Amino acid sequence: MFKPGDVVLVFSEPANKKKYHLCISLNGCYLYVNSPKAKSYPGDVAFPCADFAFLDPTDSGVSIVSCNVVVAIDDAQMKAGNAILKGTVSNAVLRTLVKEIEDSEILSPDEIEAALNGLGDYL
Repeated sequence: MFKPGDVVLVFSEPANKKKYHLCISLNGCYLYVNSPKAKSYPGDVAFPCADFAFLDPTDSGVSIVSCNVVVAIDDAQMKAGNAILKGTVSNAVLRTLVKEIEDSEILSPDEIEAALNGLGDYL
């Protein structure tokens, strides 16, 4: 339904609210897009809000992509969660995230494989 780089607003069961998710692979793997918090976590990658110009800018001027958990969401869940496409990030942002995922010491080997295998020759 969505392609790598797409940012969608959809209900997140783990968070029990609507959240922004960035599609990282054609296998339905997503990363959370968050506003900066007082505490940062390993695997958080900050991008200038300009890289997410289709979202409201944050007070700090950055958006955070959380590369500490890969969320699997299939098309049926997207439909049930009333997913809304907000915009698409550049391939440069995706390449930065791929590098972060490849080098991750936080994600499991299965999560890394799922996210990266679903990219294929996309980038």
